[in-house]
Amino acid sequence: MIILNRIILYSLVFATEYLGTVVASEQRVVTSGGKVGIEEDLEWDDDFKLDVGADKLGHKIPTKIANPPKLKDRSAEDALQRVTHKVYFDVEMEVPQVIQKSDYAEDEETLALYNGGRIVLGLFGDTAPMTVENFRVLCSGEQAVDGKMHYKGTTFHRIIPNFVIQGGDVTGKGGKGSRSIYKEYGTNRRFPDESKAFQINQDKFFLSMANSGPNTNGSQFFISTVKAEWLNGKNVIFGKVLEGEDVVKRMEVMGSHDGRTRTVITIADSG
Repeated sequence: MIILNRIILYSLVFATEYLGTVVASEQRVVTSGGKVGIEEDLEWDDDFKLDVGADKLGHKIPTKIANPPKLKDRSAEDALQRVTHKVYFDVEMEVPQVIQKSDYAEDEETLALYNGGRIVLGLFGDTAPMTVENFRVLCSGEQAVDGKMHYKGTTFHRIIPNFVIQGGDVTGKGGKGSRSIYKEYGTNRRFPDESKAFQINQDKFFLSMANSGPNTNGSQFFISTVKAEWLNGKNVIFGKVLEGEDVVKRMEVMGSHDGRTRTVITIADSG
């Protein structure tokens, strides 16, 4: 009985002093210092020796185990991604005629695939102020003329599953045009890259400018649906999806390997 009590006691000591230093709940990790992060934030230090009296019970003691993890310093990354403005798109997806005329015309599961919804985007104004102002104005329609220079009424013309959804042609050319609000940059109004934004690494649901090479930003943009790291340093990242990831995923399904969309996807309203 005494031996059994000692086993229980030493087990509790080990669990409290060492296993209790890291508590994982879903993706959250709490370190002994009280900081909260996610698993990918962890850095593992050098190992340390285990000594909780287990040798007295006749157990073989491992000489080293992993040190309690610490969180990476994300302060610089968080500063680059600080949200200064919020804008939205109200998206509508057209149910194709072939569906409307089929036996699936009243099938709720089929019709649910074409549910639109609102996407709320957070913009990184400290990192890319020029890009953010351009996008904000095109969302609000402050410079709209004859239905142009406003994201409202435009379509997402290029969608590649497991890559991007792209839109933003405010010139009325169905995906072939891209013009910014900045008149000082000539007829096409293509403004330069903001290099500070290149310090951000691409990730899922990030908002970036579409371009045709360096310093050719206009109005077209894309939302990444994967962690497209091969685009790092090539496109200005200036925001991320805050709400409506489910809408983005439904839109993604309507794409194809060559970018052509399976239905018309429209920004019914923006602001």
